[in-house]
Amino acid sequence: MNQSHYLLLGLLANSPKTGFEIKKVMDQNQNFYWKIGYNQIYPYLKKLETEQLVIKSEASSNKGPKQNIYSITRDGMNALFNWLEENLKSTPSFRNEVLLRLNFGHYTDIKNNIALITNYKQIIAERLDSLKSIQKEVEQNWSSHQNYMYWILTLEYGVNISQAEMDWCSFTLNKLKEV
Repeated sequence: MNQSHYLLLGLLANSPKTGFEIKKVMDQNQNFYWKIGYNQIYPYLKKLETEQLVIKSEASSNKGPKQNIYSITRDGMNALFNWLEENLKSTPSFRNEVLLRLNFGHYTDIKNNIALITNYKQIIAERLDSLKSIQKEVEQNWSSHQNYMYWILTLEYGVNISQAEMDWCSFTLNKLKEV
């Protein structure tokens, strides 16, 4: 299994969910550090179901056809616990299209590189605002939840990384404007 399977198990450990609900929670909470598309969620859920780590049940819906609700099994909880207790085997991988483009920036005009970083800085600023908003909401409304500390630690990482990226964008824009 890959880490995305464990993300699904972790979300289902909190409560049973439909695939749509899983995607919604991920987009709100994990999107800044882990992305999974709809086209991946259902094959992952199918694999977890085949391995008997989740079970699927049907529930009626007010909005249309029956919905598939996924729940974690005892074996799924054990798999999640075992994964959480494993040591990291390597540095987590990281992909950034902006760095990839900038690495080949000499093939384009400096204005394009400035526009790239300016746009990236705006996207990061929006993410930073979103994370701070989520962090504030968690602090105000979820401080007694058993996962509170872990949510705050994860959010703090996102805020700090986003702030570092904002600083890097400012530095990079200054360097590019010197050329």
